[in-house]
Amino acid sequence: MFNLLPKTKSEFTDSEYWDKFFKKRGDKAFEWYGEYVELCSIINKYMKVTDNILNIGCGNSKLSADLYDAGFKNLKNIDMSEIVIKNMNKKYATSKRPGLSFEQMDALNTTYENEQFNVVLDKGTLDALMPDNNEDTVERIDKLFKEIDRLLKQGGRYIIISLLQEHIVRHLSTYFHSLGWMLRITRCKEAEHSAGRSLIQPVFVVVVTKFKKNPNITPVLEINFNGDKLHRLASTDEIISAVRTEQQVALLCCGLSNSNISGTGSLTLDVYAPGNPDIPRYTLVVIDKPSTKSTDDMTYAAFIIPQGRECEWTFSSDEGRQVLLANCKVDRLTIITLNRSHEFPDLKSVQDELGGTVVELAPSSIRESRKKVPFLSLGGDIGKRHVVVRGESEWSGGYVVEEVEGEEGTLRRLIFMKTPYVIQSEIRLKEVTNKDGQIEKVNDLTYLSCEYHVFLNLAVALLPPNANILIVGLGGGVVVNYIHHCFEKVKITSIEIDPAVCEVANKYFGLVSSPNIDIHITDGIDFILNEAQRPGAKYDMILFDVDNKDTSLGLSCPPKRFLEDDILDAVLKLVTGEQSLFMVNLVCRATDLHDKIVSKLQSLFPSYASIKMKHDVNEVIFCSLEQNRFTLALV
Repeated sequence: MFNLLPKTKSEFTDSEYWDKFFKKRGDKAFEWYGEYVELCSIINKYMKVTDNILNIGCGNSKLSADLYDAGFKNLKNIDMSEIVIKNMNKKYATSKRPGLSFEQMDALNTTYENEQFNVVLDKGTLDALMPDNNEDTVERIDKLFKEIDRLLKQGGRYIIISLLQEHIVRHLSTYFHSLGWMLRITRCKEAEHSAGRSLIQPVFVVVVTKFKKNPNITPVLEINFNGDKLHRLASTDEIISAVRTEQQVALLCCGLSNSNISGTGSLTLDVYAPGNPDIPRYTLVVIDKPSTKSTDDMTYAAFIIPQGRECEWTFSSDEGRQVLLANCKVDRLTIITLNRSHEFPDLKSVQDELGGTVVELAPSSIRESRKKVPFLSLGGDIGKRHVVVRGESEWSGGYVVEEVEGEEGTLRRLIFMKTPYVIQSEIRLKEVTNKDGQIEKVNDLTYLSCEYHVFLNLAVALLPPNANILIVGLGGGVVVNYIHHCFEKVKITSIEIDPAVCEVANKYFGLVSSPNIDIHITDGIDFILNEAQRPGAKYDMILFDVDNKDTSLGLSCPPKRFLEDDILDAVLKLVTGEQSLFMVNLVCRATDLHDKIVSKLQSLFPSYASIKMKHDVNEVIFCSLEQNRFTLALV
């Protein structure tokens, strides 16, 4: 077998190398990035049969003959290799194709007249001439671009089929953007998945349209990567970023198409809308069922989560997603979350927008054949989500209060954007008639959204009717409101470090105002340490229900500082009665840390019990100084 690859990048620009290449290659056509049948759906949009077309760096590709046979008769072809031009004239420039010509010529210095062509066609030539961004290379490419500018008529198109390495897309977009030309980049997936081959890198078609520079008009930059509508971008940097992302995802998808990832867990991808690189429009999670099947035999589907249901256990936890995968009866499932800050008209629009993307994530047989992927959802409704207010907190960062329509009616939620799939607080709204006879929505104080809240209130029921309890972590005030609604004589002291959250609880979650409710906006650590020093300070129950802003240790609730020795010593001083309770809402995914926390609490309290929520990550821990209390009380 002949070695056709060059020893150095510079040989790509050497006519002697190409003479040797085509001599070794013989009559067999060498197709850079696809044949005409795979490219025609894109390039035909930008050429008319009456156009004068120049194909630069034609090589021995069949493209020129196929174009001629498709009706493009005014077609000239040039290449620097004398051998390939002789072969192409002998093979194609016959009486059957009058007007089809092949000439030995350097694309950087042609002999054609100014503004002679409507189209300059470049299939892989730019890639060959620009293997790097060295100074001499850039100087050579600038000569090429100047020659194209000279040859093209006003409104003419420079059509490039390329892999668009970063240095190429950067120079290409910057150069022609500065001239005021319109630039549009499309991805040609037909060329990537043609019969008998599958390219790892995406194939792009770039159409650069020549316009006179007008200082009052910003040049147009557009992309279309997935066969959907065109997206206009604001700068060359955005073009470069979009192409780079497409290439990175293509590389990942190529590996995914030939592998079962069940042994390594799930794969999560954020999909951004062009021109909006800050907030992902979709989040996609790909999961596989353990199997000995080849990827050629795997079945596949996509599942769209209705808006407002992304926080449910089935969709937000690894265990729940595996249940969903089993219920969908496929080997691979892509689970699609519709993210906040975006509008989604209906399910069909989501399917149309993501159709190409989900195919790229498919097993090999589906990806390469471009088979249609079935979309699944719940009930055929995209769901409704209404943002009530957005805000920014010094302590918690960005947050949103939103309303969603669920099976249990209208639910209002507080979400911290750092953990967008975790509901911090939730209430149900019910409709009532006010004194003016109008229907309005009010908080339903009888509703508990979280399973673990049931056990918190069960613990309150074990206390004296006029118990004094301390809750560290107010959130939306849902727990405080419910306890006060059910146990009016219980005195509640609640600590919240974040004044913005306290304001949200008052304004949007209807935090009850009562003499038996005392809210302190302060640091919970400082409050507990100070209370332990205050003479006579006693509580019948202390609850730690506070989220951790730093989850790097695998501990989401409470912060590790709340479980250190000095804080637990202070708690012991404040819950000295045998019937008193200390409770922790624990969310800990790190097994070693979890075991250390449990061991410490068991060593401090004679009675210890925990209840792990079936459909949530929370674990409610009960601690008491009374021996065997939970054996008697909870069983």
